[in-house]
Amino acid sequence: MPVYCGPYCTPASLRMALGATRGSVFRMIYRQSIVIVTLGLGIGLAVALLAARAVGNFVVVNVWDIATYALVGALSGCLQISVPAICPGGAR
Repeated sequence: MPVYCGPYCTPASLRMALGATRGSVFRMIYRQSIVIVTLGLGIGLAVALLAARAVGNFVVVNVWDIATYALVGALSGCLQISVPAICPGGAR
């Protein structure tokens, strides 16, 4: 995700030079990050459910624990949204 935000350096700098506030630049990056994260979580959840169905017969634990899926998805989403908004040039 931070690699994706590299192209935002120039547009963010240009917007700031033309009078945009730091908050509006933050909201721009945040809004676009939410779209990417939502798509990634949706695809990841679908793959995880298919994998759980495939290996469900081979393990003795409950692979349909919805709370685990929700917690991991929420934590992953929060992290992926926050990093690009805090450091638009990418994590260094």
